Amino acid sequence: MSEYGRWKARAEEAVRAAVPSAAIVRCSLVVSRAGDPAGDLLDRLLPGGGLFVDEVRQPIGAVDLARSLWELVSLEPERRSGAWHLVGPETLSRYALGLLATTCRGDPPPRSARRDEHPGTRPRDVRLLTGRTDRDLSSRPQPVTSLLAPPGATTG
Repeated sequence: MSEYGRWKARAEEAVRAAVPSAAIVRCSLVVSRAGDPAGDLLDRLLPGGGLFVDEVRQPIGAVDLARSLWELVSLEPERRSGAWHLVGPETLSRYALGLLATTCRGDPPPRSARRDEHPGTRPRDVRLLTGRTDRDLSSRPQPVTSLLAPPGATTG
């Protein structure tokens, strides 16, 4: 759909051709409470503008991603080859994620934007199917709403 997506697809094809037994990991936005959870996260979500309310992802915590990667590499080579989708259990818009991050830091909410207000073609929904991951890995990522909750807050 986009030049970025075409390059990613070509890279995966090249990896498969060179190393048929390779594990190809696809993930979404990676977040962490370490350091400043809002700072460059917001810069990466949409530099210089608002955050899309109509573009969704499945963000995953950095520690949860690392845990899943360690589990993946411990599998027998024939079981780990192919594509793996390592994502969080929640579907969030970029705006919702930015709102969590700014709230966590105590900053004002980010500016919202709509996809059709900006040029270019980008997918609005980049959720990934997790059947293989759910079936073959035991690690389960926590919701980023819990990860980025302000200290002392409860999520339900």
